Amino acid sequence: NEAHKVLGDEEQRAAYLRTVREGGGTPAAERMMAQILDSAIAYERVLVFARKHHYDEALDLLYKILTITKDEPDYHAMLGWLLMQKHPGSDAPLQKITESLDRAIELHPDHEKAQLYKAHLLKRLGRHPEALRHYKRVVSINPNNLDAAREVRVANMREESKDKITVKG
Repeated sequence: NEAHKVLGDEEQRAAYLRTVREGGGTPAAERMMAQILDSAIAYERVLVFARKHHYDEALDLLYKILTITKDEPDYHAMLGWLLMQKHPGSDAPLQKITESLDRAIELHPDHEKAQLYKAHLLKRLGRHPEALRHYKRVVSINPNNLDAAREVRVANMREESKDKITVKG
């Protein structure tokens, strides 16, 4: 409808053609680009709120961002992490956290933070073998990730001590 309206109006069609000739996109594409840029700027505010432990403000803003930009793995990973930080106990919305982290990983399987947060969540839930797989994935993505490397090293040490006990017993 919008395209028909623009192309049917002489002035709007001329403006549209001028925009395209000058290397710009359609007005709708320009609006979408502006929304994406606004989301990126707002995300920086989310990071500031998170650093200050203002989780409610960060979550409110992040939910708004996700209504506009649905396919950015950083945003989904951050949502999972913020929910984990806000709800460290048994009241955690585990389904929402899991969905957010899984969506980030679906969008970008080698997303270091999403893999790390997923590992932390699984560890919190006592699902250590699954958590270890994610920690190992993080180390394969970034060997300098100290949190993941430490978790892998500790798991390996535990396994070695189990093996020694089994051999002695």
